[in-house]
Amino acid sequence: MRWSLNHLGRACAALLLLVAPPSSALHESDVGVVDWHKLLVGVPLVGAPVTAPAFHTLDRDARTDRTDAVANAGSESVIFTATGNNVLAALNSEDGAVVWRHIYEADDRIAGYYTHSNVLATLSGPGGANFRLFNASNGAIHLEKRLHAPETGHLAEPHHLGTYVAFGGSGDEEIYVLSDGHVVRRLDRNTGEAQWTWTAEDQTSMTVHTHLLYTPSALFLVGLSKSIASFTLHVTALDPRTGAVLRAQGVPSSVKHLDAYLLLSSQNKSKEKAPHLAWLENGVLKSFKLTPKLDAKPSAVTFKPKTKSTLAYERLIDVGLARSGHALAFAGDGSATLLALGDGKVEGVGAFSPTVNPNSKMDGEDGKEKREDDDENTDSIWVGGSGRKDGEVVLGRVYWSHAVNKAKMETLTLTPTGGASPSLQTAVLEVDFDTRSHGIIAHAALSSTQPGSSPSLLLTTSTGAIQLWDLSPTAKEKWTREEALASVVLAEFVELPEGRLDAAGATGRRDGEGFFGRLWRHAGDAQNFPEYLVGFIRRFLTGSYASPTSAPVPVSLSSDSSFQGSFTRDAFGFRQVIVAATVQGKVYGLDSSSGRVVWSRVLGLGWAAETGAKVLPVKMFVLGAEDVTGEDEKLEGRSPEIVLVAQRRSENTLVDTVIFHINAITGADASRVIPNDPELELGEDVSGLLQGIDIIAGPAVEAFLLSPPPASLADSTQDWAKAVLLLDQYLQVYIYPSTPRTRATLRALQPSLHFPLRTNTPNGTRVVGHALGPHPGGNEDDEDEEGMPAFVAHATWTLGLPPDEDVKAMLPSIRGPVASLGKVLGNRTTLYKYLNPRLFVLLTAPRPAAAVEGGDKGQTCGLYVVDAAKGSVVYRTGLPVVVGKGKEAGKDACDVKASLVENWLVYHYYDPEWTGTGLTKGWRVVSVELYEGTGLDEKTMSSDMSSFSDGSVNVVAFEQSYVFPHAITAMSPTSTKFGMTSKDLIVASRNHQIQSIQRRLLNPRRPNRKVTSEEQEEFLVPYDPVLGYDPRRVLSHNYEVANIQRIITSPALLESTSLVFAYGLDMFLTRVAPSNTFDVLSENFNKAQLVLTVGALALAIMFTKPMVRRKKLKEKWYQ
Repeated sequence: MRWSLNHLGRACAALLLLVAPPSSALHESDVGVVDWHKLLVGVPLVGAPVTAPAFHTLDRDARTDRTDAVANAGSESVIFTATGNNVLAALNSEDGAVVWRHIYEADDRIAGYYTHSNVLATLSGPGGANFRLFNASNGAIHLEKRLHAPETGHLAEPHHLGTYVAFGGSGDEEIYVLSDGHVVRRLDRNTGEAQWTWTAEDQTSMTVHTHLLYTPSALFLVGLSKSIASFTLHVTALDPRTGAVLRAQGVPSSVKHLDAYLLLSSQNKSKEKAPHLAWLENGVLKSFKLTPKLDAKPSAVTFKPKTKSTLAYERLIDVGLARSGHALAFAGDGSATLLALGDGKVEGVGAFSPTVNPNSKMDGEDGKEKREDDDENTDSIWVGGSGRKDGEVVLGRVYWSHAVNKAKMETLTLTPTGGASPSLQTAVLEVDFDTRSHGIIAHAALSSTQPGSSPSLLLTTSTGAIQLWDLSPTAKEKWTREEALASVVLAEFVELPEGRLDAAGATGRRDGEGFFGRLWRHAGDAQNFPEYLVGFIRRFLTGSYASPTSAPVPVSLSSDSSFQGSFTRDAFGFRQVIVAATVQGKVYGLDSSSGRVVWSRVLGLGWAAETGAKVLPVKMFVLGAEDVTGEDEKLEGRSPEIVLVAQRRSENTLVDTVIFHINAITGADASRVIPNDPELELGEDVSGLLQGIDIIAGPAVEAFLLSPPPASLADSTQDWAKAVLLLDQYLQVYIYPSTPRTRATLRALQPSLHFPLRTNTPNGTRVVGHALGPHPGGNEDDEDEEGMPAFVAHATWTLGLPPDEDVKAMLPSIRGPVASLGKVLGNRTTLYKYLNPRLFVLLTAPRPAAAVEGGDKGQTCGLYVVDAAKGSVVYRTGLPVVVGKGKEAGKDACDVKASLVENWLVYHYYDPEWTGTGLTKGWRVVSVELYEGTGLDEKTMSSDMSSFSDGSVNVVAFEQSYVFPHAITAMSPTSTKFGMTSKDLIVASRNHQIQSIQRRLLNPRRPNRKVTSEEQEEFLVPYDPVLGYDPRRVLSHNYEVANIQRIITSPALLESTSLVFAYGLDMFLTRVAPSNTFDVLSENFNKAQLVLTVGALALAIMFTKPMVRRKKLKEKWYQ
């Protein structure tokens, strides 16, 4: 048998792997060099004031309790917010750093947060089932109390409806909690025990209580009562000390919706400043004075001269000043009236037109301000805060001006004068908000102005970014947090090309450059040769070469994180681009060596921009630099690209499938350079958004990457090309990009394409195998009017599942290079791997009714390994169902995680029962290895065998189960360039850690006894049922990497090293070497000594060589 150099090299590398010791733990000096971590909180929930971002000033007496993040910045202002990732977070207002955060469980949804002095209270779960009290400065939990069982709570929408927290007394020792819309408790500050409890008699059957307001004389409970045409307001006054009802009555009113009323109170608790209930009724503003006897009568809001709108009022909003006794009411034309809590009444004290003229005064000659064209500006977002003086109010109006193509912030400072109206000072600032990168402004908050400080504006954008702007004297951006990265749904590694990139991302030869032009360019580049030579000599003498733990070379980025300068592959391939797509419709390009954002693009809505829509990423495919080269010579040397398949869901219920074609290096639109398809010349619109290509008028059933066959099996005469195949709801085939090469590739591969699809049937969800055939209206050689092959998918097989099982997920096998076809045992026999490339993993779950009613009657969660070509089941197992209680029944009945690579299957599940002596319930990890035939030395060539052969299901499985101490949220094996390095399993656990499990620990052939000498040759170790916690295998070391949803790996140029990227709430990337870095010298290798030794030997040879020559010459004379 002839051996090539390639075979010899692989054999030597395999020998090194066998003798290499297990990989060691991460050194402390490598932290932050070989890995990086992004601590995120998620996109803020801006739909309600109790969850939206807001400033909070800590009490001066709490300075000693502040964390270093606040104390070092010298700031007492903290930003609190609840996010869509179910996180309560506190951000430093100086630099945007996370001061602290608390992550809630998925079934414990945050209803709202409430601040008071130096504490913060939250209610979460259905009906506010859980109460927590935090230290506002460091996030320490002072108190945690379950108010009622979550399954008995009322499911309200909005979620905060029927929940509220009020504080009373001189400090925070009196806590009053409204939960479930009808229960009020006074909780003990230290123990959490209820000092008294009041429950409404109707228990929300007629009245849902929504607000609490504390005064020393009474605790007011406000709610909505059902009526025929609308809602009526209902007020109950309780004794704060005993909970006794002082008075309860309905307020004559007619309220249309929840946002049509609010409570106005004042820090001055005098009788003249009694709190009021204000509401909007049929365009008229009304108020009701809150007293313990509730003996006041509703009255219309009074207005100072020239403050009342001539039109009916339509909205009443709290701009963050309700606790200071102020609110804004808006009329139909957009004009606003400022309401203030006066002497025993609510009155209008100021009026503002839809567009404020900074040169006008609130009380002009005609009583109105100059208005601009409404078409020039977007709808305004109003914010408010307290001023520097006592009683001073600062209002802010944020909008986008189409005239100057910038955001504007108009501030109006109202200072009490004791006269008819407060004095008004106005100012207009231009905010250099980048709408191309951050979309539109979704929410704003204004900080209170303290003496000696300037106000700050906090913006939350439609793409999930949080920005803070300093407003004095001009608007300057202080910091930005890209919180959309906490909601990434798709991510892929993209290898960087070699060489230097120009501004367009192209490499290699310049367009139109001839031989002499290239020669002249090379001569110009030679001017850097002396510098390179000096550097080479210095590295050679000092041994300071690049190593796997070297810090990455910084990439030149502009202020807007766009691509500039060179962005090329490093020596070991550690620098790659991570392209991540989010549910907010934004795509990011991240530098894998540092985690910095290289580029970002907002996905355009196309025609749906006028009606409103959301773009939801579905699939992402990577086309390498060699895959995107087209027929045109001008396309040579293109950068790798990303094809993003997304669904555009319009508010008019229409769903379209859209493709976004992106240059992975620069983020530029790549659809312009597709040849022979003029309809794809879309590019970017005038707003800078990345517009997609409408490819299917409707949802796509599935999308696949059409890849050429391996070089050993491919027809050398065929011009192969990669493409994306999409199937519409009628199973018609669409191809992108549609070029002669891609269409020819599809026609050549069509007979061998087989794929499974999920199909809804009367008996549940089933898996049906499909193949491609010619469209009924033509044959496989025809092309439709758009130049696409007229193919349609048709069913070929159906997988027979038990009638009580539904399909939960289909997981494709992980593709990669295979270095060996078998495993040589200690007795010199061989087990040949079952390497069927058409395998996929099918996860099933009991049908909802069966999971709830019959969870203890034999129902199981199914795991199948299926051949996609003909539906043969290669491996099957039944896993126990975890049945919940009450409303949670069947929610996560089958929480199974699985991964299949080569012939290795690993899955993770929870076992609620035990079946033998010494066993216990808990989390299990099962490792399965599939081998050809029925025994040793039986080879069936499964990797090349047809799926329709009888031997395709001739498989033997070795499996073993292990107990794992934590639940796993994501798992993935490592991957290397040639597949020779041993594969470790990377897992993310619910204790917020990323851990590596060695393959040899998961070997299902580990003997349940002392190993023999032959087994020692295979490096087998005795079976241990528990995979213990080893801190040396924790890749995230001291980082808290929370709520990881997926882990992806990518090979580096070093065969020994794999890149691992985990994303969910947080992001984490590191490098692992499962078999140690056998292909590079270690950093402690004495390179200087080697150089000196080689140099000394060379000098010795130089001196001894003439001596040896003379000696030999003399010997010849005397012979």
